[in-house]
Amino acid sequence: MDVLPGEPVYKSLWRHQRGFPEAFAKQCAAQVVVALLDLHGRGFMHRDVKTGNVLLDPATGRCHLIDFGFAKPLVRDDRTLDGRAMSFVGTHYAMAPEVYRCSHQQRDNYYTVAVDWWYEQHCNDHHPAEELADE
Repeated sequence: MDVLPGEPVYKSLWRHQRGFPEAFAKQCAAQVVVALLDLHGRGFMHRDVKTGNVLLDPATGRCHLIDFGFAKPLVRDDRTLDGRAMSFVGTHYAMAPEVYRCSHQQRDNYYTVAVDWWYEQHCNDHHPAEELADE
């Protein structure tokens, strides 16, 4: 197993109080999406995508998806993957609204990437989905 240098993206955001430059934020989001596509292609869902689970290597600028503790095989419908996982896990403020109905789908991971990308750009004191999670 390789040791990845760096720190979670949210810690880097705290130092860049105005958010990351747009080009860098897009690059990081794209790297996370590629990691998710690979993971989904292998038949698994991450289920806890957030800035705390993306490691930023400051030397290379690469972003790495980490912490697969909630990862789960996709539900099998006969012999095909239908893209769902049926348990409620993850970090509440980073969840897609559908997750609260215990219907976690592949697309929910991409929702979280989009919300996190917004957060990387605006770097407010709170995550934009916190209000939705509290409702």
